[in-house]
Amino acid sequence: MRSPLQSIFVAAVMLLPTCNKPLTLQAERGELVVEWWGVRRGRFVAPASAIYCKKDNYLEVSAIRGDTGIGIALYPKDSLRAGRYAVFEPLSPSVPRPGAAGAIRWFGDMAEGTSIHAFQAHHGTIDLARFGNGSVSGTIEFQMRVPQGSDTLKVKGSFADLAIRPSQAACGRAKF
Repeated sequence: MRSPLQSIFVAAVMLLPTCNKPLTLQAERGELVVEWWGVRRGRFVAPASAIYCKKDNYLEVSAIRGDTGIGIALYPKDSLRAGRYAVFEPLSPSVPRPGAAGAIRWFGDMAEGTSIHAFQAHHGTIDLARFGNGSVSGTIEFQMRVPQGSDTLKVKGSFADLAIRPSQAACGRAKF
């Protein structure tokens, strides 16, 4: 018979392999859900929007709640369709098609000396699972890093049944 201390030790050892693994993240209709871990850990759930820019042929998915914002962009080769979109380096001189980009930011604790935490995707994929009937759903799996820094995050999540709206304002990459 095991002592109570031995039982606790055995339970703790059995749970160790799951400590750094993300939860299964399934978004509800019209929302984006993500979890990140690495230099920081967090979870985010918010209503999301999907805006299609016809002029430059890309889809922007974004969600903002409180001080946290997440944005992804999908750049299809010719037209938006279900499939895998690989992340490209954010400062690429041209946009590879098909391709994807992503970013996350939140305000930090002033006591830490950091006012804004910002990360951009540098590797990973967006899988569009469903596209049609004016809506889009998919999964996200990114490796992100601080611009000009070494802090990194892994981000995993999903978005579900986002109604695609046409862009009402100018869209496209900024020209410098």
